[in-house]
Amino acid sequence: MPVTIPGPAGPLETLIDLPSTDAPPRAAVVFCHPHPQHGGTMHTKAVYQGAKALARTGCVVLRFNFRGVGASGGEFGGGPGEQDDFRAAVDYMTAEYPGIPL
Repeated sequence: MPVTIPGPAGPLETLIDLPSTDAPPRAAVVFCHPHPQHGGTMHTKAVYQGAKALARTGCVVLRFNFRGVGASGGEFGGGPGEQDDFRAAVDYMTAEYPGIPL
């Protein structure tokens, strides 16, 4: 499920993989992609497969593109900017899924 969330350098393009069961999620996960300067995106095969596997085990998984990747706003932040993007994704999942282990 595509969702755009606010990020510190502009909107962050995300996808949310929901658990494959009707039970409430057992955990909320923020899954990051490999280095954006070396071709990493939220669609990288390892990220995609990892998110799908976590969803099959009952987790709700948010994967996102760091700033400057895909439809995410901004440009590469040299590391600290990407850490801020990660914090924004964690804050989003914490607000959307309160009380569920992150």
